[in-house]
Amino acid sequence: MKPDIGVVVAYGHILKPELLSLPPRGMVNVHPSLLPGLRGAAPVEWAIIRGHESTGITIMQLDAGMDSGPILHQIPHHIDADVTGGELSAHLAEVGAQALIETLSMMEQSDPPPQPVPQNDARATLAPKLTRETARVDWTKDAREIGYLIRGLDPRPGAWTELSGVEIKLFSPKVMDPPFPGTGAPGENPVRRWLSRDRDRSVQGPGRRHRRDLRGTARR
Repeated sequence: MKPDIGVVVAYGHILKPELLSLPPRGMVNVHPSLLPGLRGAAPVEWAIIRGHESTGITIMQLDAGMDSGPILHQIPHHIDADVTGGELSAHLAEVGAQALIETLSMMEQSDPPPQPVPQNDARATLAPKLTRETARVDWTKDAREIGYLIRGLDPRPGAWTELSGVEIKLFSPKVMDPPFPGTGAPGENPVRRWLSRDRDRSVQGPGRRHRRDLRGTARR
């Protein structure tokens, strides 16, 4: 096999040097963030969890590091206020496919072809693999932060909490501003009525539902 170029999408592992050097024009990767921001396994989810207003797609050449190769093409994307991790991932997959086609076309037809731009490692941020503890809701946090977490992990793996020893997954939060009367104090686990409250806003749940998955509506 003698490929001219290699394409890697959602592989999740660092390629060995002998494989990277196989195609004479290198390996091209589609990454769902604007690198060097959010390098790692879960850039879509962390963009929402951290409350970012924008993200995007990066087409880059792979090197021996983790998402650290030089950039060939980028397309920014605004993150809507109510978007979930699943919805954003699906949209970026479509944008990424188009960006990949554009990049390969420019590499083949442009004279000169696009020149890879090295990443600024000093501006790099990480998007590590999601863990069970990442998904656990911390009720002492700001209601807006809790809303970000629930949306970012919707539908998978799903943010979760416990009620009377039973694990409950949470979806579609509603951040209320100002908080409604009767909400609990910060740090209280109030899944039956209200999911969180802070000084200026609260996250509302869907009320009394004897189910392990709770789903309401999502809006600011």
